[in-house]
Amino acid sequence: MSDSGSKNVKTCFVTVGTTKFDRLIELLDHEADRFVTLLKARGISRIVLQIGRGEHKPDKLVAKGRENGVDVVYFDLLPSLQEQVAKADFIISHAGTCDTGWLVLNQMVAVYGAGRP
Repeated sequence: MSDSGSKNVKTCFVTVGTTKFDRLIELLDHEADRFVTLLKARGISRIVLQIGRGEHKPDKLVAKGRENGVDVVYFDLLPSLQEQVAKADFIISHAGTCDTGWLVLNQMVAVYGAGRP
């Protein structure tokens, strides 16, 4: 996963934890145009997605980001998400137990997605 190298880059981190929660990633990919436009209008220039054990790859979101000057990267799992959470200016999560714990510790707000993965 690449690093932007700039401390002035505002980042949105999307996480599904260790689960298979394709619906969240699919939704953001399907709504790539609106999602990128919304975040860019709020100064976000980097989107990092942790897709867990999901099968859906957010290729449309990556392409839409590229078209609009927003760096979009994704990965499946890391030993810890602490660094990603610490770097994030905005976090979107499916609000699982582990995600919620990280968010509380870092004084972030969880976005709860109805339904089960």
